[in-house]
Amino acid sequence: MSRLCAIAAVAAIVFAGCQSYEIVQRNVFSDEDGNLVAVDYGRSDKDHVNTFIAPLTGKEMEFKSKLVVRAELPDGEVFTAWQCMNFTRRGTMYKTDDERWMLLANGFSCVVYRQAEDNSENYIEVYRGVLCDTPEIGNQKPKDSRWRTVPGGGRVYMPREKEVKHPQ
Repeated sequence: MSRLCAIAAVAAIVFAGCQSYEIVQRNVFSDEDGNLVAVDYGRSDKDHVNTFIAPLTGKEMEFKSKLVVRAELPDGEVFTAWQCMNFTRRGTMYKTDDERWMLLANGFSCVVYRQAEDNSENYIEVYRGVLCDTPEIGNQKPKDSRWRTVPGGGRVYMPREKEVKHPQ
């Protein structure tokens, strides 16, 4: 019986479209009241597909991306959202598969939206913060021997192997 349950659990995960990803960066954002949102940025091995409605034609179209975020909100709620079509002019937009949450990452800022209670296409801004920390994450790959430490910050940068010339 337990073996049957295990097989059913594995099948449910496979059919649910579970997709693994690797976290590559963590940013922590703070709002005016000191509430923190931690955002882990990741990359999947394969494309995640979601859809959007083209504004001019009304046609449903696919959007594929390997980019994903895992956000932890001040109240402890956690959601995973995948990059989606962004009709704003700035930043990268992420949306959960159930369309309940959206997160707009824009360099030094982060905005979190929750779907309106009537389950419409409307979203309510629930958080707006600015970058306050970029803690190191434990799963970083070993450094390439070509990387060097730059004085004054402890960060490492890879030197250019060739000079890049831009066309005139």
